[in-house]
Amino acid sequence: MLKASAAGIALGASTSVLPKVANGTAAASPLARTSGTSTATALGSAPQGPTSPYSTNVFVHGVTSGDPLPNAVILWTRITQKPTWTPGSLRGTPVRVKWEVCPQVGRSRRFGSAVRSGVVTTTKDRDFTVKVDATGLQPNTRYLYRFTVLDGPAAGAVSPVGATKTAPALNSMPNRVRFAFLSCSNWEAGYYSTYRFLADRGDLDFVVHLGDWFYEYKTGEYTGVYGRVRKHEYPGETMTLEQYRRRHAHTKTDPDLQRCQAMYPFITVWDDHESADNAYLEGAVNHDPEHEGNWHTRKRASEKAYFEYMPTRVNTLTDGQHLYRYFRWGKLMDLSALDLRSHRSKQSWWLQDNPKQSIGGEKQMQWLRDNIKNSPCLWKVIGNPVMMAALHIPPLSPEIANYIAQKTGNPPHGIIFNSDQWDGYQWDRYRLTSMIAKYNIKNVVAVTGDIHMSYANDIYEKFDGNMKGRRVAVEFVGPSISAANVDDIVFDEVGLKLPEDDPLFTTVSDAISFANQHVRWNQCSKHGYVVVEFNKNFAQADWFFVNDKSNPRTGQHWGSSWATKEGVSALYPVKKPLKF
Repeated sequence: MLKASAAGIALGASTSVLPKVANGTAAASPLARTSGTSTATALGSAPQGPTSPYSTNVFVHGVTSGDPLPNAVILWTRITQKPTWTPGSLRGTPVRVKWEVCPQVGRSRRFGSAVRSGVVTTTKDRDFTVKVDATGLQPNTRYLYRFTVLDGPAAGAVSPVGATKTAPALNSMPNRVRFAFLSCSNWEAGYYSTYRFLADRGDLDFVVHLGDWFYEYKTGEYTGVYGRVRKHEYPGETMTLEQYRRRHAHTKTDPDLQRCQAMYPFITVWDDHESADNAYLEGAVNHDPEHEGNWHTRKRASEKAYFEYMPTRVNTLTDGQHLYRYFRWGKLMDLSALDLRSHRSKQSWWLQDNPKQSIGGEKQMQWLRDNIKNSPCLWKVIGNPVMMAALHIPPLSPEIANYIAQKTGNPPHGIIFNSDQWDGYQWDRYRLTSMIAKYNIKNVVAVTGDIHMSYANDIYEKFDGNMKGRRVAVEFVGPSISAANVDDIVFDEVGLKLPEDDPLFTTVSDAISFANQHVRWNQCSKHGYVVVEFNKNFAQADWFFVNDKSNPRTGQHWGSSWATKEGVSALYPVKKPLKF
């Protein structure tokens, strides 16, 4: 995470640790998995006809889908039975909810005959969220889905209709896959206009959020030069299950986010702020055990709320549940979505090249290397929450460089910007890049969030002072949606506000590229998102930036585009974005 203090599941496999659903009906559970239709009796209890008057207030958190497989997708919503039965309050009674899926005709949202349906029960134990693993679907198919409340004070309420899409069959070769990736959405620091622009496009297969879905801070604590643009519903720092639930629920009331989530399936991973800043296995920088209690209690609370509120499929290996998981888009592309918080060693400036220092834990790192080495796909994509490429501070005087080197353990020729990134875990990075080089693996691409700035990077086998190593991959790094970046933080400290296009930021970007020859392009002052396409010939990333994150109706503009050819691990600039 960027702050002022810092200068699988195989696709299609059924290994979820979830109960199977008998006859399409399930009791309350973390996630109901079903491929059947409900009995006539169960479905017949749902009132038919127009949406009830309750619906606007009942489905205040919208609908969404996620984790698309060739034959399945996660469906999600939350039931607010009465306005006073608010998220995290534990107020409410168990309620049965019917879900339905039908094929989408063109781009119409008119709901047709259901091909899959079922009934689930949700309770206060999961904060009245509803999460269904709808299976038995057809590959590469667009579907509509909706929910209906069957009993209780909101009986008859019908949700908005959501749209989703399944992945292609594993043995197919699609012409292309196109998705957006984004990260770092701070409610108080700005509006989520990026989601509106993604929904307006209508050309994406899915959306990837790489973490920092929200920020745990108390109101006003981390906003930047724009100040507090809007206020959290819960004003304090999130530390308990109730508080994390409230922050998740409030985030999902954003209208632009709701529209985007109802249009595309999402693949999400967490970074640190879903729990606490700079989290690692045994703690977090923003957690004080003396005053805030046991770290693992807090982390478990954040994890439970996350799995309740996000459209993710819980996976398991021999070590229990985990968030990192594996997706495929036919034979064209696979995506290894990483969890770089739950298993990492504590950040350290002094141990950055220590073999025992791990960013993801040995099991996950071996899983990632195996995915890339054994991939049956043309493109091997890493969903990477923190920056992989080295990022060294621009040259300083020898005296200052040597002083910092003595204090931090950094080599004078390359003082790293942030030990929270892969730079702080260089052995893990080298084991990955050297394996790619050893086996001559082609077409490895990392899509990255966290740093609140935009980068197009070549990835070398080894980052050293001379950069003589072999290029083995490329990396596209997206800006934050709204969280403060360098200009927000630095100029907030000195009380100065400059336009995002001020020449000073170009100077900063030039200095970064000069000190890091593998950085082909960077932009340090804008907010937005990235759209990337992978096809049989090339992969291209387009950066788009919002004009003003403090304006809910702001416009956007294209920033830059970079691409890599199939079989070549090197980036080149592109003069215009992809057509849509």
